[in-house]
Amino acid sequence: MTTGTFAAYAKHRGCAQSYVSKLRDQGRLVLIEVNGGTRVDFEQSDARVARTADPARAAHGVAHPQAGAKAGSASPPARQSSAQAGAGGGAKPPADEDFSAARTRREISEANMAEMRERELAGQLIRVDAVRASGARTVATARDALLQIPHRMTAYLTPEVLQMLEAEIRSVMLELSNLGRTK
Repeated sequence: MTTGTFAAYAKHRGCAQSYVSKLRDQGRLVLIEVNGGTRVDFEQSDARVARTADPARAAHGVAHPQAGAKAGSASPPARQSSAQAGAGGGAKPPADEDFSAARTRREISEANMAEMRERELAGQLIRVDAVRASGARTVATARDALLQIPHRMTAYLTPEVLQMLEAEIRSVMLELSNLGRTK
């Protein structure tokens, strides 16, 4: 097992240190702790980088522009846009996931998002936050209207009856609010 610094791994691969940093950020390097410092396991990292390389680029011989003359060095995968990266629900992919599995996962996620947008535009799907906001407005309006009943009836009812009416209204509202909390 050969280990070394990020700079030593860049020299080993014949590429720029910035590319090694990119590999690290993508989770494509095997890192180990040695004496309180982080080291790169060269063999395992080489294998992981090769396993997660973009096969389309490797098949056409497209090399990383900063890569040296080292034969067999794998090129980095195509960069994802922030929209593509966020489409998967924010879950970080496994570090040893190969390129075709990652592409399949991304395409499934994009297809699911397109279907949801289509159903939303057709009126078959609505957003939960919109339903909650509408429901909250409806409940607040109903609550205010119910609480105004005793005040509108003061000219027609005795104070004792008004108190009983208000107590009953509050009791019903409490029961209704408890219904919304039970699942």
